[in-house]
Amino acid sequence: MVAVTEENDKFTPTNKDRYYTQGLKVAVNRGDNIFFSVTQEINTPSDTVNPPSVTPPYTDLPYSGALYLGWGYGRVLERGGRRDSMFSVEAKLGVIGPSAGGATVQNKFHELINTPASVGWGTQMPDEILFNLDGEFRRRFDLDGPGQDNRDLIARAVLQLGTMRTEAIFGAQFRWGSELLRPGGAEIGQGTGSNLHRRAERGLQDDR
Repeated sequence: MVAVTEENDKFTPTNKDRYYTQGLKVAVNRGDNIFFSVTQEINTPSDTVNPPSVTPPYTDLPYSGALYLGWGYGRVLERGGRRDSMFSVEAKLGVIGPSAGGATVQNKFHELINTPASVGWGTQMPDEILFNLDGEFRRRFDLDGPGQDNRDLIARAVLQLGTMRTEAIFGAQFRWGSELLRPGGAEIGQGTGSNLHRRAERGLQDDR
């Protein structure tokens, strides 16, 4: 299975390049638990058209592009007959800098949609090796009684370590809808393209 994920500021109400402005990911799964991916990310300062100077201030985000390969493994955990938890790990290896092609991709896309080119890509970060190791754990809490699939809570914890991102993230997602455990219900995965996240999409369902 192949999954393609595209994220761009063009799809937002502000329609303005700012910070994390573009991401394209192509992922291929191998079996139920392993996936591979190729990703390009583009980041820009807060103003790319009429900046106060060509060089972004130190308090702003610099121009940068990242291009990397990812390898991941994940699984839904069995716990007393219940399948309400999952974990995944992903290693990323690539490059940050001009070799990632961020300037070319962004300005060619702007040319295609007839919008101004970004000013300042000449100041982007120099080439450096990108390596990151990311881990994620999710746990689903059923808020309804047996046989009902209308409300649940997904808690998540993420740890990222490396040259691209080093951070810890904790959060939760409350879902309220119809037949959340059926295929096509509200997605709780991150779009990796793996069967793991397609199974997660079905709600980390309990065996009932």
